[in-house]
Amino acid sequence: MAKFRSKTNDEKKKEIEKLTEDRNEQVEKFFKTPEQMKEYFYFYE
Repeated sequence: MAKFRSKTNDEKKKEIEKLTEDRNEQVEKFFKTPEQMKEYFYFYE
């Protein structure tokens, strides 16, 4: 049976940075103009 190993702070930081980068890329692909982003946020207020 495999033993669970906790991630180091450096590993956690790198994972968070990667997730943030991926999410930002997805947002940039979804919204082509600032007006689209404003409309989106206005809708969810």
